[in-house]
Amino acid sequence: MLMITKQRKRILDLIMQSDVHLSAEMVHDILKNDIDPIGVATVYRALNLLYEAGYINRIHHPQYGYVYDKNVNEHYHFHCTKCHNILDVDLPYGEGINEEIKRHINGDVCSHSLMFEGICEDCKKNTES
Repeated sequence: MLMITKQRKRILDLIMQSDVHLSAEMVHDILKNDIDPIGVATVYRALNLLYEAGYINRIHHPQYGYVYDKNVNEHYHFHCTKCHNILDVDLPYGEGINEEIKRHINGDVCSHSLMFEGICEDCKKNTES
């Protein structure tokens, strides 16, 4: 069981209160000016530990490396190629895909991730204006 230190708690609280997926750099930028600043190396270590312990989700981002998400349930994501935000996609997670691939490769599949790409609603509105 992961020990939740004061710094890890601050980082976890920030992720849980965020409506967007945050990179380690974003987390650091928010917390570095607090009364009790947190160093960038501590942010990276804490995010990795919180992810490995199952408190948060980690998603590969084409620009930022990884971004972190409070939603730890299996779900899909959408990457806007204009603003580079990552959005959760509210579709049922397809467990059947794991079984299909398992049969196809004659091996074991534990999970899968799927990233859709395109232009988000906000960016689409801004281009149409």
